[in-house]
Amino acid sequence: MFFTDTIWSMMRIKDLLFCVVNVLAVWLCIQGGAPMPIQPTLLLNILLFPLAFAVNAAYARRESALAHFASFKSSVLNMYLLYRCWQFEPNLPLDFLKSGRTEIQQAYDAVRDYLMCRREERKKSFLLLFYQKVAEIALIHDILRLSGIPPPLVASAVGNLRGMTDSFEHLRCFADYRTPSTIRAFIRLCQYAVPLLMAPYFADLAVHHSPILAYASAAFIAIPFLLLNNVQGSLENPFAGATNADPDDIRLDALQIMDYMNEDQTEIQQRLANLTMDEDDSFLKYRPRGASVAVATTSLPPSRRSSCPSDRVR
Repeated sequence: MFFTDTIWSMMRIKDLLFCVVNVLAVWLCIQGGAPMPIQPTLLLNILLFPLAFAVNAAYARRESALAHFASFKSSVLNMYLLYRCWQFEPNLPLDFLKSGRTEIQQAYDAVRDYLMCRREERKKSFLLLFYQKVAEIALIHDILRLSGIPPPLVASAVGNLRGMTDSFEHLRCFADYRTPSTIRAFIRLCQYAVPLLMAPYFADLAVHHSPILAYASAAFIAIPFLLLNNVQGSLENPFAGATNADPDDIRLDALQIMDYMNEDQTEIQQRLANLTMDEDDSFLKYRPRGASVAVATTSLPPSRRSSCPSDRVR
């Protein structure tokens, strides 16, 4: 069922009509007495190699787009996790995590809408929104710098923002640019011209061998090339639109990464919210917030120390 649906999704009504036209051309050659025993490979090679190279390049575009989209999502997730670890820094605003999460989510949504959009005027608005959110996130990173977080830790967040914008610009190239029009025009011309030029060959096959085989071959000789051209066209833009008609498109709505960016605190974060650290000559001691240093506490074993960037000695 999946195979049938996939093949049918690649077919166009005009492709079926062209098969009928090709059969009619064979019949006209027979009636007009113009059968010719030409070598079919001379004509097929004109179309086969350019079309194969175009399909291979389009497939490479799709795989590269998948890699850049994965890099974009990883940068977004890493940046949010850093914000979540730093939310308990004393010099940061109370709504730091909420504000950062909102800006990241809106930037992610703008990228998704841009890649799925088919109207240029709307794409411009989504692009402007993304750049605005990048500016807001850059301002958040400046707040991190002013709050006293060590520069190497702030640099990690800045690096994630740079990775996010870099991946988006690569994704824009895949969404906005196509194979050169001259190559596409040549392939489009050949995919219709070559089967028609082979009509005398099929007419010769019908006269000297089997008419049924000749008409069937004429009907189906163009289908592989038409399907490959449709595949190449669909792979040119690998991102699924609103209809999700192409089963091979990258599903931008399939896994919402923002669904995993909830506000639930981990066990370590709950501990950081209720504990502060004091530096001792030999080990780190934890005490409840607001309590005196003399309160008896236990040291945190190294195996259970948090790897969050905010777990540093103040």
